[in-house]
Amino acid sequence: TPYLKTHAITNVAWNEQTRRFYEQNASAGMEFDNLRSLFGAVITSRRTVLANDPASDPRSCSVPEGHPPLRAFLGIPFLRGDQIVGMAGIANRPGGYDGALAQYLQPLATTCAQILEAYRTNRERRLAEQALRDSEERVRLLLDSTAEAIYGLDVQGRCTFANPACLRMLGYRDVGDLLGKNIHELIHHSRADGTPLPLSDCRIRDVIEQGGGVHFEDEVFWRADGTSFPVEYWSYPIRRGDRVIGAVVTFMDITEHRRAEEQLRAAMAAAEAASRAKSEFLANMSHEIRTPMTAILGYTDLLLDPGQTPEERLDYVQTIRRNGEHLLTLINDILDLSKIEAGKMTVEQIECSPLQIVSDVASLMRPRALGKNLSFQVEFFGPIPGAIRSDPTRLRQVLINLVNNAIKFTEQGGVRIVTRMATPTEAPRPQLRFEVIDTGIGMTPEQQAKLFSAFSQGDTSTTRRFGGTGLGLMISKRLARMLGGDVSVVSEYRRGSTFIVQVDTGPLEGVPMLDRPGEEGGAMPDPDDTEVAAAAPVHARILLAEDGPDNQRLISLFLRRVGAEVTLAENGRVACREALEAVEAGKPFDLILMDMQMPELDGYSATSLLRNKGYTGPIVALTAHAMEGDQQKCLSAGCNAYVTKPIHRDKLLAILRALLPPQGAIPHARPAKRSI
Repeated sequence: TPYLKTHAITNVAWNEQTRRFYEQNASAGMEFDNLRSLFGAVITSRRTVLANDPASDPRSCSVPEGHPPLRAFLGIPFLRGDQIVGMAGIANRPGGYDGALAQYLQPLATTCAQILEAYRTNRERRLAEQALRDSEERVRLLLDSTAEAIYGLDVQGRCTFANPACLRMLGYRDVGDLLGKNIHELIHHSRADGTPLPLSDCRIRDVIEQGGGVHFEDEVFWRADGTSFPVEYWSYPIRRGDRVIGAVVTFMDITEHRRAEEQLRAAMAAAEAASRAKSEFLANMSHEIRTPMTAILGYTDLLLDPGQTPEERLDYVQTIRRNGEHLLTLINDILDLSKIEAGKMTVEQIECSPLQIVSDVASLMRPRALGKNLSFQVEFFGPIPGAIRSDPTRLRQVLINLVNNAIKFTEQGGVRIVTRMATPTEAPRPQLRFEVIDTGIGMTPEQQAKLFSAFSQGDTSTTRRFGGTGLGLMISKRLARMLGGDVSVVSEYRRGSTFIVQVDTGPLEGVPMLDRPGEEGGAMPDPDDTEVAAAAPVHARILLAEDGPDNQRLISLFLRRVGAEVTLAENGRVACREALEAVEAGKPFDLILMDMQMPELDGYSATSLLRNKGYTGPIVALTAHAMEGDQQKCLSAGCNAYVTKPIHRDKLLAILRALLPPQGAIPHARPAKRSI
């Protein structure tokens, strides 16, 4: 809506109120938006207005209270073409106004119009310049604050601007190092392999020449120090009308992104390899379980044939036992692996004889080697400590596994166990070194690289040819590390392998060092002594709490054959009743064998109930649970000892003799809580 902004040449205030208003606003101009007046008629009509009798002129309006009377009025528009840019108002000339005076004042009106137009144009220019400066400042702040590097170039490829992120990524300190320079020659001159990148192959140059945007992430930019880094960049043309006058490039350093991608690819490859290895392991495990089970079930069926000779039956039983032991070894490997993976595996640090350990391993493994027509030698290179502090069970397990593998993978030649102290270059502290040397199939470097991984053997063809789960070496390596050392291998394909085990000895101060250990120690016990000890009868009344009929028959048969009197209880509740009634009758059992998993009342509850009722006789736990903590759980319930299934006869017999009273002694005249 048009409005009137007046700049009074003379003070027309007519009272104190208007005088104050004039003094406050005259310098900036006074605005009137009521166009129903003589002033408004000039503006709306864009013509000269003459009114020598304003009071009766319909275009006039009343004047404010106290305003001098309006006797005559002349309004002249200031025009630029057909657009009004202002006006001049003259009032109360004696005699009024006429057209001649208006015509006389027209040059003045034209000049005033030109002055006003120039003022307006200059003001608009200043406002446009300020808006441009504000816009440039906003763009500069945006460029300076963004993390992405941005630079511009003209059609000649010269840099026109670069933000701080661009300077930082490219290694320049001042933007002057880039402005006006050929940006392609500075940062985009070569490919990742160092070969030149011609300007004709530059994709950024295509933006200027073809006018389209590009996005790439397979190129490199070069820093001021001559090093390169991978970038992802976007480039778009800068246009003025229909003409391309340059381009803007935004880029990011994607070094970390590339590294993360490589790590992700490596992790995915490792996961896929692990998945394949586990799938192969499960398939192999199925084979390893089904093979001995087939033999066990098959030979059991043959035993049921009444036409078999005693020699054939003996051969079948030995085959069943051999395959059962293989299954037990398999289960133990799986349990060991689960404990290692869960961080539950523990080792002891007790004094033990390395010579005895090696001798035990040799006595067990030598028959297997001789059965394949392989030589088997044990060598000691002194001095060897007579005793070390380690875990003899775990060390023996490691050596048995390595020697067993050596025999398995050797078709001709032989196997040697060499024991000596590690040299200072081989170990930073005192360590005993065992070398298991074979003349077997050997391994390639690729096979050696994955040898100690879980679920892995040298390759799947090895598994198919020789059998095995692929767990033994990984378990052996973990155990050796828990004993302060490690397992390593040196192998030559088709020539043989040497597996090296090193374990900490513990302090050797005061420990005798044996220069000729083959003659000074390590002899195996006389087999006759063992047989005599095993043959000694056990005269005792034993309560067997076992719910499985087959296990009842098996364990009872063994106990009766060594001279024991056996009473059966099919669950924990019956066992408690039998034990307490025997005490009341004055004929207490000498020992209770308590299965820990039974119906109605399990072995843990039955043992706790007996102890709470004051029963003091020895109780031995029988359990198929062999995980970490199971033994302590049995002992905490009140058992004196712990035997795992399947039961080894010699171990059970040794425990019975340790807990039973000497022949002729009064039953239970000993500490009730004796544990072994």
